[in-house]
Amino acid sequence: MKIKTIIIGLFCLCNMTNLVLAQGVVKTKINLPITWNDSANVDYTTIDFAGNLSELAPDPTNASNLVLKITRQVESLIFAGTVLGTDMGLLAPMPLTAVNRFLSAKVYCPAAGLKVRLKVENIAGGGVNVETDQLSTVANQWENLTFDFAQNSPGTPPINYANVHNKLVIFFNFGVTGANAGQQIFYLDDVVFGTFTKTNETINVGDVSLFPNPNSGTFQVKTNGNNGKETSIVITNSVGKTVFEKVLSNENGAQLIETTNLKPGIYHYHGKTGKDILVKTFIIK
Repeated sequence: MKIKTIIIGLFCLCNMTNLVLAQGVVKTKINLPITWNDSANVDYTTIDFAGNLSELAPDPTNASNLVLKITRQVESLIFAGTVLGTDMGLLAPMPLTAVNRFLSAKVYCPAAGLKVRLKVENIAGGGVNVETDQLSTVANQWENLTFDFAQNSPGTPPINYANVHNKLVIFFNFGVTGANAGQQIFYLDDVVFGTFTKTNETINVGDVSLFPNPNSGTFQVKTNGNNGKETSIVITNSVGKTVFEKVLSNENGAQLIETTNLKPGIYHYHGKTGKDILVKTFIIK
């Protein structure tokens, strides 16, 4: 009994440290950034619940790139999700602060308008968790989603930056049952701490530019070649609520947009010129 106790103790100690023993090979615990491409050295174990099935699989657009494939089944409940790692959590806690409160991920969803929820927890439990949402904006394409943990999901507790957050859970199409949605397949790649958007980056799509990004609520939109058509813009927050609307003149060149009443966070810019629609994400600091 004493020998057995020692063995169990050593296993638990190993599992609590930076290393995981798998089939005789020592692998590093999963940690941010997560790219899924180093399975020889990193333990990419995930835990599915409430109807999810996850596995490493080829990128649907690039077979040489490994990503996480998550199948949401017909039997899935509204909170079907996947722990990115095991119940032992990440190798290192996520250093969330009032300033550095963003996590980002590349997602591939079967439809636009699906809610993607990201949740951070503490492996010890105790109600130390924060949840925040974003919406997919395209179907069957990769897109970058940035999650702001200062914008907690409705009905969930706000973040306490003094807590230790070392466990990460993702939910695709949160709030909808598999019976209503049918089987759906999602892909996940490049989960990182922070944002994919660099300071003072300009968003350029076709003949439209938005800059700077991030900004303080005041930014410029430059339109070229709009053929004398007006551009109507709508800005929505992270849960899809319209918070600003304006019609731009039909002149080419940069036009000033002032939304100084908006709180810091993640917003979506929707610009429509004729039949052309641009949807892009930007950050107000």
